[in-house]
Amino acid sequence: MREVAQPRGANHASIFGVRHGRTVGTFRHSRAAPFLRVRRAGDGFTLVELVVALALLTLGATGLMYMSTISTSGNTRGKDDATAVALAIERMENLKNRGYNALPSSTDPVPDGTFTADGAASGIYTRVYQVSAPIVVAGIPARVIDVWVSWTGGGYVALSTMIVQPTTPVTGMPLVAVRSWNQIL
Repeated sequence: MREVAQPRGANHASIFGVRHGRTVGTFRHSRAAPFLRVRRAGDGFTLVELVVALALLTLGATGLMYMSTISTSGNTRGKDDATAVALAIERMENLKNRGYNALPSSTDPVPDGTFTADGAASGIYTRVYQVSAPIVVAGIPARVIDVWVSWTGGGYVALSTMIVQPTTPVTGMPLVAVRSWNQIL
């Protein structure tokens, strides 16, 4: 068997990256690809690597802060909407339960006060209602009840219903025909 001689000036360790019988990286001594060389424990990060890492970290943290801000404002808007709908339904039910003949005679909007989220006075929610003049629907006298609740955050809820005069006495239950229930703007 014939042995092949190594090329002049080359040794096995510098060509194949073998040192003391171990492979430490194919490109350890290559100048063409320094980013592929094996790092030693004493090697640190370059300034460019640190700047890129900090830029990516800042971008990610900014995105998380923006998402939390959007989430918080969405939750607040949802709470305000739900509270306004509850306050409007409360007044609407109160007016409907009075019955057709006991509704207020004035057709002007009636300010109902300001309320907090739990219904107490002096809050951010303002409630107004209006009962229309009697109209005739399919030969039956009716009145339209509108309730608006707005709040200082910039939104409002409008509820509207129609209550008709019962043609036959019904004890304890007013006849109600619903025109529309809820409109959130």
